[in-house]
Amino acid sequence: MSQPSSGEPSGRQPAHLTEAQLAAVRDLLHGEAAAMATYDQALALLDERKEYEPVDLIRQEHENALATLRELAAEYDVDADVESSPWELWAKAVEGAASLFGASGALKGLRLGEEYGIHRYEDAIAGSNLPETFVSLLRHELLPRQYEHVKVLVALEEMASS
Repeated sequence: MSQPSSGEPSGRQPAHLTEAQLAAVRDLLHGEAAAMATYDQALALLDERKEYEPVDLIRQEHENALATLRELAAEYDVDADVESSPWELWAKAVEGAASLFGASGALKGLRLGEEYGIHRYEDAIAGSNLPETFVSLLRHELLPRQYEHVKVLVALEEMASS
């Protein structure tokens, strides 16, 4: 049996997700899009000082996480073109906190968002019956990264408030 050429479809049908799984995948995608929007807002308000470079790196990690989730979602024929619009309130809250409380307010808002993301990931792992490829990504890559983000943001908060 010959292999299809690179220009021909492989004949592989995409796996299908249940409605609950589909909702969980979309929630993950929206969450990462929201994180990016929130970091964009915070970065616009933080001073462009060298000590805030980790905030930009965390934002880039969320961008990478979204790209990875989109690729994985595409394998399941999930429309991965998401906007953060339902989540923009959080970004606006961070912007408001930064306006009122400066860098420490923005950093606290980012940290709280990361902690919320940890809970979302843990809930997705525990309760949505996601395919193992998603569970593995969350458990072994994205969730540990979220915990690291919190540590970095706590250190930056302490620095900003001293």
